Formats: sequence, structure tokens, C-alpha cells
Amino acid sequence: MRVPYVLPVLFLAAASAFEVGKDYVYHYNGKMQVYNPEQPLQSSGFAFRSKVVAQPRPDHTHFKIIDFEVDTFNGEHVHLSDHQFHYHSTDALKQFIERPFAGKFSEGKLEAAELGKSEPMWSQNIKKAVLSVFQLDLVKGRHDDPHAKQFYVREDGLHGNCDTLYVVAEEEGHLEVTKIKNLEKCDKDHYAIYGRIKGRECVECEAQESHPVVATAQVKYRLDGTPEHYVINHACAASETVLRPYGQGKTFVVQINRTLDLEEVHDANTDTQLPEDLERVDHLAQTLPVGDQVETLQDLKKVNHFVDYFQLTNDREKFVAGLNRLAALEFEDDDVKDVHSKESGGLQFLVLFNALSTLHFEDVVQVYEQAVANAPEASKSHVKRLFLDLLSAAGTNPQVAFGLQLVKEDKLLDDEAEHFFTKLALNLKENSPALLIELAEVCEHVKPKRQVWVNCQLALSILAGQEGCVRAKTDKEQDEGFCKPSIVSHFFNYEIKPEDKKDQPEYKRTVYMKAAGNLATRGAVHYLERYASDTNQPEHRRSAALWALVRAAPHHPELVRDIALPVYKNKSETAYLRIAAFVNVLKTNPDLYLLKYIGHNIIDDPSDQLASYVTSAFRSLVKSKYPCHQELAQHLRYVVPMWDDVYRFSKPLDYTKSHVHLSSGYDPKYDYGGATYFGIVRADDSYLPRDVFVLVKDYFSGHSFTTATLWFENWGMDKLLNHVVGPQPGSSKNLWNVFGRRRFTRDASAKDLKEVEDALPITDRDYDHVYGRL
Repeated sequence: MRVPYVLPVLFLAAASAFEVGKDYVYHYNGKMQVYNPEQPLQSSGFAFRSKVVAQPRPDHTHFKIIDFEVDTFNGEHVHLSDHQFHYHSTDALKQFIERPFAGKFSEGKLEAAELGKSEPMWSQNIKKAVLSVFQLDLVKGRHDDPHAKQFYVREDGLHGNCDTLYVVAEEEGHLEVTKIKNLEKCDKDHYAIYGRIKGRECVECEAQESHPVVATAQVKYRLDGTPEHYVINHACAASETVLRPYGQGKTFVVQINRTLDLEEVHDANTDTQLPEDLERVDHLAQTLPVGDQVETLQDLKKVNHFVDYFQLTNDREKFVAGLNRLAALEFEDDDVKDVHSKESGGLQFLVLFNALSTLHFEDVVQVYEQAVANAPEASKSHVKRLFLDLLSAAGTNPQVAFGLQLVKEDKLLDDEAEHFFTKLALNLKENSPALLIELAEVCEHVKPKRQVWVNCQLALSILAGQEGCVRAKTDKEQDEGFCKPSIVSHFFNYEIKPEDKKDQPEYKRTVYMKAAGNLATRGAVHYLERYASDTNQPEHRRSAALWALVRAAPHHPELVRDIALPVYKNKSETAYLRIAAFVNVLKTNPDLYLLKYIGHNIIDDPSDQLASYVTSAFRSLVKSKYPCHQELAQHLRYVVPMWDDVYRFSKPLDYTKSHVHLSSGYDPKYDYGGATYFGIVRADDSYLPRDVFVLVKDYFSGHSFTTATLWFENWGMDKLLNHVVGPQPGSSKNLWNVFGRRRFTRDASAKDLKEVEDALPITDRDYDHVYGRL
């Protein structure tokens, strides 16, 4: 039972000027309940009761928690008001929690605390919580108006330094005080996140923001005395955390209620001698169970901190048995009628996934040697594929480290290594410098294997550029976090210019440009600028740079606009490059004036392809219901109407031209939305489209997620198509009679054929060099 971690939030009360030489003994009890409002009687949680002794000294106050007991509950019908608890204590709790601690107050505000340095995190947090309770800012907080009934202060506490509202009601000899914390306005988060958030918050309007997690906290006090000299007689605290990831869908509530009552005051006789290993702390923010930064390969092989802290364990032998059982699972035609009665393969995979995620590195090595490397030949390929699927899905540190080791030791086939790298960027639980540097070394090792290296390099750049990358705002600043130069230099060089790598294979140029887009740092933007703005570069390179630049646009809007706008405005550029530049400008969330400039100038633009794409994009976005588009859609409502009387744009959309179509929806009840983009960009010199893409996005919990993307670009592919299905001299087959009757070859002499060819002014076309990106 892991009680200690949740205990700190239960200790919330207050105290300030007490009489030296006295013991103030409080009875403190509370309950924490987790429940679903749809089933309010089904709940789980725990209750506690204890005594808190406050012993004022001349320069500080000693505290001691005694008689601490707890009990848990979990059931379908739990009435907390009349539930019979069976309180008990444990030596593990008493060993640390009953060690005295101290706090120094000045006019009710805590200035410093003294806690046992060797105490575990949970014990220190509990004692920080007690100190935060004995803090009331009734003097300094009302410095400007000593008789104010309501005032705001910044107050340190368990959740950090937060905006706090005080409401004071004074009667003769008594005070009633309510202290309300605004947990949305603290200097730090009051929760820890395990894993990576792959979505992005895109709604900047405060009135439209989603709040999947809402937390409140308040304490009501009854004091005897005056604001300058009081004793806490009673405190009643209530806090609530509501998790609503899908609006009015499933809701989960964590509710904590606490009471503190003064039982007696007597001469000081409680042993509150402070331990020798004290450390002074100047803040009361609780320490959350998050691990230190993983800096070395040896650290990477250790289990993630949350696995260790919450004591998550599993049986290696049971995992091996389950692995072999799932690998042997087969469904034949005769099994269809009984499929619901058979054990689910998906459920078995989920069980194995949970089991593997908590195994130590040594256990993972033994599983591989025992169940995979030495598996019977008949089932070896199935077992290995399943093991690799589980390894990449787990995404925890030892599992990732072992997967990289397999690649480094050439124990995986190329397609297996590709699959592992593809899943790594999606499923990694916690990023770290050690992982990025090790992955960079592995990428260097697989460089001779083209497709493996491509997937490795893209996974590496995605991880370095995601959450944890702190991008510089100016060229004089330096990137920090996972994209700082000391890490990025292991796999990317911002200073490389196009002329420096004249003999570099084209696929490597493309991969490095995509990697630059994934990093989306200022250095990466300048790297892409050298390709995008250089008119001497081939069109396919410039377009690759512009499309990669799209991912950096939200992070550096002004910088990207400075690159993209000149390309867009240059009418001598191809329509394809101008469309790519337009998308970049749109991704920078441009102001209304710039959108109106684009809307006005497109009316007379000579490129029908660009005009069709721009107008279809604006008209789709202005109708969009997707939350991330609402600010842009509001601006476009003042742009699109200017085309109402333009004949060129009065006809229905011509789907044979370049265009983008957007289908979107949003349900405010469940705070869930989706958007599907389909776009096609026509080539200037080919009947095949230059670019086709499908993009699917989902929105929930206030974040936008890219669910699926399929993108295809080509140059010169029509030459290949013509060669396959086009008419050939002397052949009866051609593109236009595939489904019709065969045409018989005409009898004609060489002289007749030459006369026909000479009469038709048709020259063979110079096709582009075949080049494609998927």
C-alpha cells in the first residue's frame, strides 16, 4: 500500500503566534476519496487520524506528528459518513513521520523550515504540508489596509507560490478566515506527468480554453484572538481535483476533506528534540516523484523512476510463458463462430505490454536469450516479431536501451530495425540526453543501411525537437533542453551549406531537411533557408525545404514569414513553390492585415493553380469547426467576402486544379473534434499531380494531435507511367483502349509513317529526373 505519497496534500491548516513553553495538541483527521459522479457510491480511498503537537520556541516552532493511523476503503456501496474504519499504523510510517521538525514564522508567514535530510520524499512532503497549514498572512497581507475584509496575496505552499484570496470576518475575540488558493496561478505545476505529451495546445483565447483538469483548494479557520496574536481553534479544509478529459463525458473526482481541532493546551512536555541531520528549506512546494536527468548509457539501462518509486514489479517467467502463448495464437475459419469465447489476442498483448514495461534491463536480456534467441525454428520468427512489437510499444528506458543494443550488435534484420525506429518516436515514455546521444551513435552505425538510417535519423530529430526542447527566441540566444547544441551536434550540423555537399546523395539531403523541420530551431530554419531561398537549387530541393519549414512556422513565425513571403509574392516562381510558401505563411498564424493582402492580390494573380489553392484553403478554413482554426477562421470572415463579386472565383471549385478540402467537426459537450485535410497540387508540366496529401487530426483535452498523414510528391513519374501504359510504335495497346476492343495494326510503309510524323509538329518531351517522396 503506497499511502505516503498522497498524504502531503492532507495536511492543510494554520498557526502563527503561540505561547512559548506550551504544547498545543490538535486532533487531525481526514479522508481522501476517488469516485465517478455517475456512480457516487462506488469509491476508493483512505482515511487517517493523528495528533499534531505544536511547541513554540523563542525563535521558531517545533512540530511533531504522533499516533498516526490509516485505513483504506474500496467498494460498490461506500457511505463515508457511517463507514466503520479499522485504523492501524505501521512501523514504516512511524519511523519517519514521528521525527520532529521545525518552522520559523514572521507575523504568521513561514520564512524557513528545518527537515530531516535523510527522510524520504513522502515524509518531507507531509511535514511541509503541516507547516503550510500553520501559515496565515493576516498582517503583512493587509499592510495597506489593516481592516480589509478581503485581500489577495502571493503565498507559498504545497503547490508552490500561488495567488491566494483571504476573506476575514472579525468578531470580538474571534476571527473566521477563509483562505482560497488559485491553483491556476502558481509558479509551478501541482502535479507530475509521466510520459510525453505529443499533442499541442493551440487555443490561445482564454475564454475558449479547455480545462481537462480543474483543481481547487480552500481552508476555513476559526481563530481565538486578534489578527496579530491568535490561536487556531478549528480548521476545515476541502480540496477537489476533477479530471474531465472529454468534457461532459467520463469524469473522475479526487476529493479530500480534513479537519483540525484544538484538543488541549498544557505545559510543554513532548519530546520535540530535532534530529541531527537537518536541512534548511526556504520553500514549501512539495517534491514530486520525478527522476533525475538520465545522462549516461548506464543510467538509461535503469528502470524509469516511476517504476521504482511506485514499486511496479512483474514476474519474468510468467512473461515468457505469456509471450510463447500469444506467439502461438492462431485463428482459423472454424474458430470464427467461437471467437467471443476464446481468449483475446489484444488483451494478451496488453497484459504482456504492462509486464514488459516494468522489467529491469537484466531481465529483458534474459527474456531475449531464453525465449527469442533460443526459440524453436518453427516459431522463432513469430516470437521475435512479437517481442520487438512489445519492446517498441513499452518505450521505457531499459527496453529502449536493449532495442538499441540489438541494432548496434546487428541482431535485427533491416525491416525489423526500421519498424523499431518508427515506433520509438511514438511510444517513448521519457526522453533524456543519454537516449538521444546513444540513438545518434546507433544512427551512425547503421548509416550504410539506407532505409534503416533514414528511419533512425527521423526518429532522433523528432525526439530532440519535441517536448523538452527550449528554442531560442533570437539568434543571439542558445537553444536549451533536448535540442541544445551539445546534443544536436551529435547528428546535425546547422552550418552546412548546399555547396558544401555537392556529391551528397539526394536522399540524404532530403532526410537532413526533414530532420531540420523536426528540430524547428532557429538554426534549423536558417539551414532550410539556404535551400528554400536559393533559386539555383532544383525545384524539388527547394520544395523539400519549404515543406520542412512548415513544422517550424508556429515556433518562429516572423522568421519563417521573412523566408516564405518573398517566394509567395514572386510571380516568376512555379505555382508549386508559391503554394508551399503560402502554407508556411498560413502556419505562422498571420494577422488580419496580411490575410487581406493575400486575399486581395490573389484576385489578379496570373497563376490559376495558386489562385485555386488559396481560395479553396480560405473557404474551407472559414467554415471549419476545429478548435485550432477558430482564431484564423474569425479573421477570414473579413477576407473571403471580398471575392463575392469576382467572376474568376464565382464558379464551383474545379477539382482538376490545385485545391485543398477540409472536413471538420467539434462537439463542445465532449470537447472532442476532428479535421481531415485532402489536398492536391497540380504540376506545371505534367498531367500527374505534383503533390497529393491526406492529413487527419484529432482534438481532445485541449490538445491537437496529428493522427495520420499520407503525403506523396513526384517529379518525372509521368515518364515511367507513359512507358508502362502509353502507346508504343507497332503496338496495338495504348492507354485509351485498355477496356475496349483491340485495334488492329494498320498496314503502312515506312514512307507513309515518316510522312505522318513529319506532318505532325510533335517533339519528344524532356521529362524531369525521376524523383519522389512518400
